Amino acid sequence: KYKSLKQMEGPFAKPVFDAIGETLGLNQQVLVFQNRRGYSPFLTCMSCGWTEPCADCDVAVTYHKKTKSLKCHYCGQSRELSNHCPSCQKSAWQLRGIGTERIEENLESMFPEAHIIRVDSDTTRKKKSMSHFIDWLETGKVDIVVGTQMIGKGLDISGLSLAVIVNADNALQMPDFRAHERAFQLFTQVAGRTGRREDKGHVIIQTATPEHPILLAVKSGKYNEMAMNLLEDRRVHHYPPFVKLIRIELRHRKEIIVYEAANFLAQKLLDNFRGGVLGPDEPSVSRIKNMYLQHIWMKFPSGKGLTAMKDKLRKINNSLFFSSDFKSVKIIMDVDPY
Repeated sequence: KYKSLKQMEGPFAKPVFDAIGETLGLNQQVLVFQNRRGYSPFLTCMSCGWTEPCADCDVAVTYHKKTKSLKCHYCGQSRELSNHCPSCQKSAWQLRGIGTERIEENLESMFPEAHIIRVDSDTTRKKKSMSHFIDWLETGKVDIVVGTQMIGKGLDISGLSLAVIVNADNALQMPDFRAHERAFQLFTQVAGRTGRREDKGHVIIQTATPEHPILLAVKSGKYNEMAMNLLEDRRVHHYPPFVKLIRIELRHRKEIIVYEAANFLAQKLLDNFRGGVLGPDEPSVSRIKNMYLQHIWMKFPSGKGLTAMKDKLRKINNSLFFSSDFKSVKIIMDVDPY
């Protein structure tokens, strides 16, 4: 844990910076993991506070410095960065957050003699790119590899001795009930990339919450204890595998129509099931590709009668299409989502 920003060297806490330098001094390789691609996750105008949004999704666009473009990681839309804020017409952009591209740039300035490659979906679009990266790593000519979760699986490099997880807290704070399980899996996979041959590997997790139970479980390797704690939490709060969780997603180009359809459907479900219906509500990203979204959640007891309940649910959903107001609403059912 770092106690203040004064202890930071760019995106790294001072001990992490020192550990990377020591590893490179031993002619060994370093893996730096940040599960966010691009240069900066969003831009803010220093004059008026404007944040650049995607035109078709309710999210901020990510700045990619190499291509000097703004990209939406939901719909793929891309455009050039304007020199002036569209709100106040001033040119005072501030880059907020940090992605793999920015970490790569920071490492290049901190360790100018090191050979660095970045592995994410932006650099591996060609079919053979990933195998080429692995070949380069095996030659020992690469000192630092920076990447997203793409590097967490299947990477078996003899000289890789240090893994750095830059911002562990993001994965731990995702708004879904499987966030902690997935964080444990991801961090363990990244840690497993080091020390796969003769030399012992080391892992540094950079976090503001070092006492978090998941991080302690990763450190100790106590999978069974972690799993039992998560299962008990799910049992108490009625989440899978103790119940069947179904997410009903409604989509439409008009916000008022999808809102009214979701409320109409939720009432129908309540009338028929008399419980286990949550919502409707807007998801954290409530518009994607210019389609407005509403979610309804349902919890069914696991076991007998599940097939009949699903058939009943399907018939109720289909009843929405008999209404002339809602027949253009798209419905997507997802069982045990995430």
